[in-house]
Amino acid sequence: MGLRQLEVFVATVRAGSTRSAAERVARSQSAASSAIAELETTLGVALFDRVRRRLVLNENGRALLPMAASLLDQAAELEHLFTGAHA
Repeated sequence: MGLRQLEVFVATVRAGSTRSAAERVARSQSAASSAIAELETTLGVALFDRVRRRLVLNENGRALLPMAASLLDQAAELEHLFTGAHA
C-alpha cells in the first residue's frame, strides 16, 4: 500500500469520481482507477460499491478514509519539515 494509492482513494471520495480525482492528483483516469484497484487488492476488500458506473463508498471505505486522510496529512507535514526554512 502506497501513499499515492491512498491519495487517489481520498481524492476519489472527495471528488466523487475517479475522473475528477485524477485531475486533482495529476494522473490519468485509468491510472486513478488502477490505483484504487491495486489498493483494494492489497487490502483484500472492496472500498467502493460499483453502482451504474458510479463508485459509492462502502463500509470498508468509510473505515479507511479517516486513517488514509491522516496518513496523507502526516506525510505532507514531513515534507514541509524538510523543505524551505527547515532544510
